[in-house]
Amino acid sequence: MPNEEPLAGSPRNHSWEDVTEQLGRKAAEEYATAGPLSKIFMSPVARVLDQSRFVGNLEITITTLAEATNLTYHTVEKIVRHLIILHFMRKGRRIGNTQTYRFNVEKELSPLLAFIDVLQRNLRESIHHSRKKVA
Repeated sequence: MPNEEPLAGSPRNHSWEDVTEQLGRKAAEEYATAGPLSKIFMSPVARVLDQSRFVGNLEITITTLAEATNLTYHTVEKIVRHLIILHFMRKGRRIGNTQTYRFNVEKELSPLLAFIDVLQRNLRESIHHSRKKVA
């Protein structure tokens, strides 16, 4: 079962195919839903927003987000359009035929990311305390 820490270092060092090969499909789904927002809200939007913690302000494509969140391209495309309307994301540059996007981590997402850090800390403490009670 995946913990809160990324696999063998930063997720930026692994392609989604690497993760899928290492863990298998079921574990890849667990990895995609391991973020604090995904654990609480269990929604596709939460999966995409959890990725903002890993990606930061770097450019990312819809395909990469779809692979990292284990969602379909169409689903992620709809979510990205919605997050752009909310100013949580913005279009980046085009690379060939591919449009890139960026999370607005410095502005609109900053309070949300701080909240996510608090949630993650509380989840870890809760898990730690529940394991102590069982042992």
